[in-house]
Amino acid sequence: MSQPNPTLDHLQVFLTVAETGSFSAASRVFNRAQPVISYSIANLEEQLDILLFERAGTRQPKLTEAGHAMLEDARRILTNPDARPGEKPEGRAGRRAYRCHQRAGAVGGGSGRTARFWRAVSLGAAPS
Repeated sequence: MSQPNPTLDHLQVFLTVAETGSFSAASRVFNRAQPVISYSIANLEEQLDILLFERAGTRQPKLTEAGHAMLEDARRILTNPDARPGEKPEGRAGRRAYRCHQRAGAVGGGSGRTARFWRAVSLGAAPS
C-alpha cells in the first residue's frame, strides 16, 4: 500500500461533514456538488484505510470511533498546520486530551490504523 497523502482540503471537508452532520450541508458550505464531498471523504478513508463515518441505516453520517479520534487531530492540524504530529499540547486539559488520543492510537507513533496517517505526516507526506 502506498503512503497516505491526504491534503488540507481532505481534512477541511472531513471536519465540515462532521460538524454539519451531513454531506449535503458540507457541499453547501464549500459550494461543491454533494458527490464531490462524498468522493473526497471516500478518498480520505481509502488513503488512511479506515472508516471515518457509518453511513448504513441512517440519513446522517455518524462518526466511527476512528472518526472521533481523527476529528480532534484534524481540528489541531487545521488550526495550527505547523504543529508536529504527537506534539503535546500545553495545559492540563491539553495533556489529558493528548493521553486519550494516544491511547486510541490517534497520535503519532500510536498503534492502530490512524497511526499510519501520523507516520506519513511526520515523514512530510501529508498534509500537503
